[in-house]
Amino acid sequence: MSSTTNEQKATLKTEKKSIHMLKRSEYIRFLFGYAKLEEPYDISTVSSLRNRKRVTDFDDIFRYFDASTVSSHLGPESSLTFHTAFKDLLYGIKNAEIDIAEQALKRIDENFVEEDADELLMCCIETLNKVTDPLMCGFIQQLVENCTFSTRAVDQAVHSLMIYIHFKQYGECEAIFVQIFCILVSFNAGRSAISKETVTLLLELLSSSRLSPVRAACLQTLVTVVINRDKPSLLDDSKLEEDDLQDHLIQLLWKHTVDVSANVREACVDGLIALYECGVRLDLERYDDAIKLSRDEEDKVQRHALHLLYIYGSMYSDEMVSIEDDQVQISMMNDAFSRVCYAMQAGHASVRLEAAKLLGKFNKVGDNFLEQTLSKKLLDSMRIMRKEKVELLTGSNQIVTSSTDRYNANYIPLMMSEACGAFVAGLEDETKAVRAASVKSMADLALENTEFAQKCVDSLVDMFNDEIEEVRLNAMKSLATLCPYITISDEQLNFICQSLVDASPDAREAAREVLATCRLETCFGVKKAIVALEKNFYTYAEDGESICYCMQKLGQRLAGLVAPLTSELLGLHPVFVYPESVLSNNFYTAKLIMVLNAASKFPTVQSLFPHHIWQQYEYLRASKPKLVPLIRPEVMPRLKMFHFEEEMDMFDEFFTSCSKLLEYSNNSSLLQSREIFQILRQDLQGLEFIETEQKSKAHALKRFVDLVDEFYSLILETESGTVILLSENQFAEKMKKIFLNIFELKLLWKFEEEAWRNTILNIEIQTAFLWAANMQFNAGLFPNFEDVGKADQLCAADLILGALKIYDAPMYAILEKMVQYDWHGVPLLTSSIADLLQVVKEQLPCVTVPVEEVTRKYAVIIKPVSFSQAVVTFQAGFYTDVYVVADLHGFEQEDLKLVRIKITYPTKVDIRTPPARNFHSFRPMLHHLRTKVAMNDRSWTEPAEVSLEIVLVTDEFDNLPITMRTITASRSVLVRLHPQPQNRNHIGGGGRPHHAKSIFDELNVK
Repeated sequence: MSSTTNEQKATLKTEKKSIHMLKRSEYIRFLFGYAKLEEPYDISTVSSLRNRKRVTDFDDIFRYFDASTVSSHLGPESSLTFHTAFKDLLYGIKNAEIDIAEQALKRIDENFVEEDADELLMCCIETLNKVTDPLMCGFIQQLVENCTFSTRAVDQAVHSLMIYIHFKQYGECEAIFVQIFCILVSFNAGRSAISKETVTLLLELLSSSRLSPVRAACLQTLVTVVINRDKPSLLDDSKLEEDDLQDHLIQLLWKHTVDVSANVREACVDGLIALYECGVRLDLERYDDAIKLSRDEEDKVQRHALHLLYIYGSMYSDEMVSIEDDQVQISMMNDAFSRVCYAMQAGHASVRLEAAKLLGKFNKVGDNFLEQTLSKKLLDSMRIMRKEKVELLTGSNQIVTSSTDRYNANYIPLMMSEACGAFVAGLEDETKAVRAASVKSMADLALENTEFAQKCVDSLVDMFNDEIEEVRLNAMKSLATLCPYITISDEQLNFICQSLVDASPDAREAAREVLATCRLETCFGVKKAIVALEKNFYTYAEDGESICYCMQKLGQRLAGLVAPLTSELLGLHPVFVYPESVLSNNFYTAKLIMVLNAASKFPTVQSLFPHHIWQQYEYLRASKPKLVPLIRPEVMPRLKMFHFEEEMDMFDEFFTSCSKLLEYSNNSSLLQSREIFQILRQDLQGLEFIETEQKSKAHALKRFVDLVDEFYSLILETESGTVILLSENQFAEKMKKIFLNIFELKLLWKFEEEAWRNTILNIEIQTAFLWAANMQFNAGLFPNFEDVGKADQLCAADLILGALKIYDAPMYAILEKMVQYDWHGVPLLTSSIADLLQVVKEQLPCVTVPVEEVTRKYAVIIKPVSFSQAVVTFQAGFYTDVYVVADLHGFEQEDLKLVRIKITYPTKVDIRTPPARNFHSFRPMLHHLRTKVAMNDRSWTEPAEVSLEIVLVTDEFDNLPITMRTITASRSVLVRLHPQPQNRNHIGGGGRPHHAKSIFDELNVK
């Protein structure tokens, strides 16, 4: 209790002190009128500051103040404007009042305009040489680092600082003073010329200063100047002087690598790396200095020095380096690689992480060095026996190779024993980031070396059991990239199969990706993989689509191993007749897909197929053409059912006749075109129920014909004037129908033909203008009814604003000229309806049959399962989570921003936005959505069905009702929900309990 009271007293004391400081500043401003403070503003600047519109975050302002106290002190007319806060900031800086300056800065927007920032910079520079408080100097340094100034202001500030530094007028804060000078010089290095005097001053400070921050800042600034020397002339017009500065700077950087300060050494290494990245070649003789830096005591220096070793290894990869008293020479690439491997045993995790990342970049290292990273024991290939001279009895000298004990001093190791097994140490590291980086580097090196890839399999498979999911996923994805070049043994397959029952959906998906791309040794391995996939299927039903894809790839890649298992997989017997397996068994369908894919690569398997297998093939080929391949017609027997391949010609003939009808409709009147559309719509509607590859084309053509038919209907009704006679509901429904058709074609269909895309955009912008014209005309019919006219006028303005965002429409330039803005900024159509109709009729859409491929985006909800008897029970007024799993087919990354989950209750409709982290992608154009949806509603007497749908909500015409912008992308699933009434016995008091609100009722999640 006493501790709480003391904390409250301390808080009140701090607030009183802050209020006192603020009152003092306001009192001084009122009493002296800033007469003694050298007011920096002129009349025009003050007026511009007062008239500037700025948004103030009052929550941040009053974080340390009592709002009532501040308001009463400043008065109601002061309102804490930017002008007042900015003057407080200048006052606090000039008078070294850091409390006032910090509080004023919190009341100012971070993004100054250029004039304010330049004025602030001049104030800081004038005050800097008078300040003795290190805290105030640090505050000024932060301001200079975080603000953006004009080139002219920075040049003036640099000139003033050079004078102060020359006469040593920097008080007790030399380090911060010089650092601010270096910050400003670096800021202007890429924008304007740097004078020779500035560079000379930097060199003098570097050689004379005893402060390590000053030396480090000077080195960094000189590097920045040299890097940006291709800008306008830096020192002089002479190129020779520029080269001399570069050479001199490189010598200075190497000289200061032995500085006593770690900050200076780090700045030197960073400068050398930056110069190399800009095309400067480092000296070969300095390689020994880089080796010494890699053994530095400070981890930050050692970390950057490892990168410097990699630069030398890649720059001089073929140069030979002597080891063991010049008896053996190895390439510099191998030597640098071994020294980075040695860093995997460093004590600092940051050094080990940097070393693990760099190992994957050594793509030209020797095979024996790569192999040594997988073993902590020095391999025979990494030893070179010493040569001993033995004088025989004959008196002649002969070279004899010692072969007594390989573990004594009779050999020369090519790698230090501490550097052996670098990847083993990385995969066993206690830090997950080091393990993940080691996995990635190992995979990168294995992609360049097939033999090393095969030897890495055991290490990568062992990482499948890591306790961190991120590391497991990295190992699985890395192994999947190597699978085309390696063979998985039966023992390694056991670890992969165990991952198929992992609790993480991402881990299961990654394990299936490994199986889909790997090569197995025997039929026993294929059988083991099928058993594991079956267990995965019955444990996690939501993985069914991915399992079918995995089995398809297994059948294609391992056709020779799948062929002997055909009879066992399909339940066939050479003598006895077994009951026919049905396709309602989903895993049997997956096995049949695998066998059919194997049969397309291994035709001998087709001779084992009985009659019912061919029937099932016909159905699967029609319903799942992407999973089931085409089998040669000469092998397949003739069936008495719909033959898919032979009927393809009939579909081509049908679309040819459709093209002729549409070509005729394009040259007919609008009424005749609508009659043709009515006939064509009936034929296309029948094709929607036939599972063929042409289904998507027929479906898209029908939707397009519906859209053009509705568009022609709108033109005719507008021309005849019947649109304005519709009731409000009829008007809204007609408008909703045509916009939903437009948005569905734009969002759910992907057309390769540019003509189709342009036609849809033209219809969209023309429709918006026609509706706006009708509403604008309707508003003029009711001048005495302000509410009706105002509503129609605003709706018309919203439609025009939305239409003017469709920049890609070919008719955009024509229709934009018909719009003008009134003095309120509201867009109005200046042309009459007759003129607009004439323009629209001149650009009628040309309806054609799509020639190129048409793909449809759709979603499949896997969980929850529809028509389940389970009832989700929870207390009314609260919310419950429902786990939703869905597959999104054909969606691109940009489409995921529009995905929503629509929840239809008996009494209301909610739309939820799934977080971006809940979307997972392992294959192109296929995304997995796994999220939890919060559901709540009032109590019902009986369980009710609540439907869930995946929808797309477009951001076009965002002023329209959301029902007009919501496109359904999946079939709905039903969940039985029963919110029970609250138990009033647990509610205190005798009054009526208040309805508990959900958290989603308080947040605008839509």
